[in-house]
Amino acid sequence: MAPIPSLLSMQTDQLETEVRQDVIEIRQELPKLGYRLKKIYKEGRNGLIFCALYELPGGGEEAERAIAYPRVSMYQQSGNHSLATQVRQILTVAEERDEVITRVYVEAGVSGADSRRPAFQAMMRDATHGEENGSNYAAVICYDLYRIYRSLMGLVNSYEILSEQGIDLVSAAAKDTDLNSRFGKLLMYLRGIMGEMYLDDLSRTVTDNKYKRAMEGYSNASIAPFGYCRGNCFQCTDNQGAGYCPRFGIRQDLWRALGDDPKVFVPHPIDRHAFGIATDLHVTGDFSDADIARRLSRPFPDAMEQMNLDNRVVVEPLEEGRAIVQLEDDTFALQHPGGELQFFRPQGRPGCKDPNRRFSKDTIRDMLQNPYYAGFVVYRQQQKVRGKREQHHKRFKSPLSEMSRRERGDARLAGEHGMLFPGLHIPLIEVEQFERSQQVRGLKGYNPSNATYTRRIYPLSGVLKCHRCGETFRGNAGNGDVRYYEDSGVARGISDCPQRMFKANQIEEVVFARVNQLQIPEAWDAEILPFLREGPEWNELRRERLAVQSRLSAGREMLKDDILSKGEFKELQRRCERRLESLEREVHTDDERYCALLRYFSRLWKAATEEERKGIIRCIFLNIWLKDGEVVGYDVREPFANFFPGL
Repeated sequence: MAPIPSLLSMQTDQLETEVRQDVIEIRQELPKLGYRLKKIYKEGRNGLIFCALYELPGGGEEAERAIAYPRVSMYQQSGNHSLATQVRQILTVAEERDEVITRVYVEAGVSGADSRRPAFQAMMRDATHGEENGSNYAAVICYDLYRIYRSLMGLVNSYEILSEQGIDLVSAAAKDTDLNSRFGKLLMYLRGIMGEMYLDDLSRTVTDNKYKRAMEGYSNASIAPFGYCRGNCFQCTDNQGAGYCPRFGIRQDLWRALGDDPKVFVPHPIDRHAFGIATDLHVTGDFSDADIARRLSRPFPDAMEQMNLDNRVVVEPLEEGRAIVQLEDDTFALQHPGGELQFFRPQGRPGCKDPNRRFSKDTIRDMLQNPYYAGFVVYRQQQKVRGKREQHHKRFKSPLSEMSRRERGDARLAGEHGMLFPGLHIPLIEVEQFERSQQVRGLKGYNPSNATYTRRIYPLSGVLKCHRCGETFRGNAGNGDVRYYEDSGVARGISDCPQRMFKANQIEEVVFARVNQLQIPEAWDAEILPFLREGPEWNELRRERLAVQSRLSAGREMLKDDILSKGEFKELQRRCERRLESLEREVHTDDERYCALLRYFSRLWKAATEEERKGIIRCIFLNIWLKDGEVVGYDVREPFANFFPGL
């Protein structure tokens, strides 16, 4: 018997195939019936989504006119009520009512709970605002009331809007029932309630299945993130396949060679190198997301004409004679064994192939903050907000990227309403490097990179604040090599403080003297030493430890939001704490060399770079208050409060 994730994926693939088949069938059937495609409102995902209007040319001049609305969604398909079946049933009902269907609004791949259906909105607008500021349609005919709406209030509101214009809402499944009658209204309310209950049950089932998939290490994403692919080389339909990937068309699929599980994304032969370049550039702290995007993108045609492509520097030799090279304009490319160059490109939307597509800073930012590359899969809880389903934090937020603004939570990589699980896929980056990338992003919040001059580090920026106006101080190089801290409130004209800038060295000497007094207690060794160890076995331990912590942190949030009961949370807490204890026993904390080094924090502080000192200060102090150039107070973060009793 196939594993549950495989069965779920097989069922999803089957449903998607049925939707596409419905679209193909209706696009062939309606022209045979004399209808002409007038407008496509939305089309995507290789035919999985299709919202369009078909019109009968010259029809309905003598008979009363009506509108047909067939719809299929993502979950309950074809079989008994395909689009073609719905249209045939609707046409039969219209003929019995002596009406002519002049317009057919087709909707495929869209949920009935969503009011933002483009064909549905156009149908309601055209039906109620016809010629001469009034409706010239007698009825809107659907296959079943479920097709109009799977929400009680949505169905009732739509019925009232049509009724106000004298338009009948007719269901082919209950064609003899008058919705204006008492029994008809009862039927409509029952249909609305049952449709809403169906979606709620379906949502709970899908949520449970997605949670189970994440627990087993499978991603719930339908499209592989950049740097990964499905590995179906012989039958590849990916944008990064034909003309781009050297394995395209090879009979031996990549997923068989790397993991023997077709539902696990595998590293893309080309794109994984682009992600490696982006990470290596970002962790240096010298490149912004826009800088990285420019260096990974194909040069513009005018630049390529003026550039000597033979002037290339091999940055990293790869397998099979390939290499990463850097060109004159600092862009990177992949060099094949024959010497030809292949430039990197983002994958874009499915079915939209563009060899000249370029990276953007938003693409790079989202990519570098995605924990999937570090070996995790993310599960996010969906909730209803004002009757609509919303998924919290579609873009994953790492507390490390917010370290300059708020105190970090217990789980270092846990997002709100998000859980991390160790994935079955091959990581493209180690956990240490991913954390380092997030630290760099957090530290650069007050110190953006600029390649045109030597970047100066201001360790107190973002933490140093004015005691008079409360505004934050920022770094300022002045007119020479002397560094200053500048009151941002005075600089923006929103503060009337008498002085604007103070020399940085004098202030930093006072703060550094305080920090140099810190003594790390031995009780912290068990928490610190695992992050100092290196090697694959330690990476796996840390990855699982962070995943358990994230589940526990997310469980607390779900308890607050009444998503989990107290009993369910206690059971989750018990399992997580038991696993953490087991992992702690596997971590060896008897490394005397590291312990001895931790006892002498002053040596560590002396050897730290300015950027590392900046990170340490952010960890210790929430605010440092400055008045007339003198430090007058400190707000120490909770873990360090006992080590600075005089502050």
